[in-house]
Amino acid sequence: MGQVCKAPVVGLVWAKRFGGMFDQTCYVVRTDAADNVVMASWIQGIVDFGKGGIGSGEQIALVKLDADGATQWMTAGAGILHIE
Repeated sequence: MGQVCKAPVVGLVWAKRFGGMFDQTCYVVRTDAADNVVMASWIQGIVDFGKGGIGSGEQIALVKLDADGATQWMTAGAGILHIE
């Protein structure tokens, strides 16, 4: 899938790399008021976002990382990812 980085105006705070054996695409990466990072991705196969593998087949994955880059939760399921 690639990398997720958190950087203020100057300097890198942390960087994470996620991916699996098959294709993955990260469509949305946002931060909340507490500087947590939430991302929405399309995954194929099993992907480990830091708390064990999730997914099977083609699915949508939602992942939340805390302000230090640690995985808080992750979920995957069938569906359509609609981004506006």
